[in-house]
Amino acid sequence: MKFCPTCGKELPSDWQYPFCPFCGNKLPILPEKNMGGSNSFSLGDANAIAGDMKVTIDSHNTVTNIVNERQKHWEEIHQEKLAQYKLLCEQVYEDSVMTSEEARQLESLRITLGIDSAEADQIREQVRQLRLQHSQSQLNPVQRVSLQQIVSMAVNGKTDLLKHSFPRLEAMAEKYMVDEVQFNYYLILAGLNPRKCVKLYENRTNDNYWQSFWTYIAYQNLGELDKAQLIMAELEAFTDKPFGNMALLATVGSLYTYWEDMTQTDFFEQARMFLEQGADGFSDNLDRFAQALMLLAEDNDDDLKQYQADFSFYFDHVLSGLVYKRKMANLYRILPKMPKIEPLIM
Repeated sequence: MKFCPTCGKELPSDWQYPFCPFCGNKLPILPEKNMGGSNSFSLGDANAIAGDMKVTIDSHNTVTNIVNERQKHWEEIHQEKLAQYKLLCEQVYEDSVMTSEEARQLESLRITLGIDSAEADQIREQVRQLRLQHSQSQLNPVQRVSLQQIVSMAVNGKTDLLKHSFPRLEAMAEKYMVDEVQFNYYLILAGLNPRKCVKLYENRTNDNYWQSFWTYIAYQNLGELDKAQLIMAELEAFTDKPFGNMALLATVGSLYTYWEDMTQTDFFEQARMFLEQGADGFSDNLDRFAQALMLLAEDNDDDLKQYQADFSFYFDHVLSGLVYKRKMANLYRILPKMPKIEPLIM
């Protein structure tokens, strides 16, 4: 056999396998030559017998291995081409913008490398999404200064300026999924506009830890305690956050219930217990929130007045519902009881 009848290519002179090394198709079987005697056999037989041992000579497996090696080599080359194309995509999207000239260069490289257009589109989209996620996870210097200014307004109780600057924070929250931005946006929103905070939460399309956390406070301020409690179960799914965060929220709920009815002293003890648990470990950015709760958990109104300026945003807005319940409870406690008047008998 000199040529493959399928592809027409000349076979190697010593080729003894049943498949063409070029196209992989089966070659015609030549008549076997008897090497002598009726009991003799050729190496072309599938099986050779040596005593009680059976030795299998599988020419098909040899050819399959050759084809697999070639396929593996092609895959390696293809992956190298895809890596080259991805590298250029990453350079193009470094500034998050693709110019017409950059698009032309990418297409030229795709054609040169012989990459399928569908594969190229997939690589470009992956690189674009990764770049977008990276930009959303980092504030640029200008945005960071703006965030610090807005947070400073809240800390110093400059509510009018805070309301005026809040749209800037809202725009940042829509673009940047930075923990610091999301925390402060929903904190301030729950304090200034609890109804909007609740509406955004109820119409949410994805889960956001700080949105859920501060919406619990918004529900408390609006007196919707049942809905607030439902959020606690949702927060348990965020296993990457400290349990102390939930303990602080539980403190708010217990204090609220106690100051609605001060005969339920168990809730006050429960609040103190939750506060102690929360103090063992909570997110760093909840430090001022925890301090405000510690002051509210005391019966001493003098301490509350002393630190009013330092925690005015928390007392007047974020925890306003809790502060109101506390004031009313203390007011009723100090008012003299009305004397019991016997009904007149006519």
